[in-house]
Amino acid sequence: MLAGTKALIERTLELESPLQSKAAARKLSRTPAPLDSLALIKALYSLIELNHDGCTNRGEELWRWTVRPHLSARNPSPEKTLEKAIVRDTAEWVNQIPAASGLLAGCDERHMNVDLARRCGPNWFELVELKAGRFADTPLWAAFEILRYGMLYCFARAHRSRLYLPKAQVLMKARHIDLKVLAPVEVYAGYNLGWLGESLDRGLKEFSRQKFAGGLNLRFQFEAFPPGFRWPEDRPRLNHMLATRSPIYAPAPEIPLFEASPLHRESA
Repeated sequence: MLAGTKALIERTLELESPLQSKAAARKLSRTPAPLDSLALIKALYSLIELNHDGCTNRGEELWRWTVRPHLSARNPSPEKTLEKAIVRDTAEWVNQIPAASGLLAGCDERHMNVDLARRCGPNWFELVELKAGRFADTPLWAAFEILRYGMLYCFARAHRSRLYLPKAQVLMKARHIDLKVLAPVEVYAGYNLGWLGESLDRGLKEFSRQKFAGGLNLRFQFEAFPPGFRWPEDRPRLNHMLATRSPIYAPAPEIPLFEASPLHRESA
């Protein structure tokens, strides 16, 4: 379902290194890309539409709202142990929400899951890409992971009348969804991507307004645990740490549109 989306993002941002690399995140931290985020978001969604083969969904788990607390003893990564602790130690979080499983006739795509989600209020949710540990992926990669999962959600939402979604009733009724990257402050060290967060937030807000005519409002934010957060040492204070997370970047100046991009010319 996401075939070609990574390459599309790399072309749009004019990256010479892979999107998931530290080199790409450092380049965009030094020199922000003039980005028409609305055009990029529309192009990503259109590509997802083209990738779909018409399957009405072969499974029952797509966009389920359930807790998956089990952790294999063979997976001691800080990111995974933190994710599982959050759903075990709190009453409001769920995890591992399938975003594409069963959508294609010949491909399971069970690995594409939203790490964490929380109900913030009536029909208001946050979907979170979690990063932690010294070997964590960059905030740049995390941002486009959760953005692409957000586009998969929009696909399911737009086509819910013909898709089999028996466990998705909770999320399909959402009116507000915040797409977030959440990590300890150390994961953000050396990167300055506030401009990207603001651009994606503006683009998602406008995309959802156009696509769903007020029925859904999408937003984006980079967030961090409080300074000094240490995992697993802070497990006894995990609820407090989750309640006191905050935006990581200060407001950034407006970034001009990149009118020379073929993507933007086509979207004009």
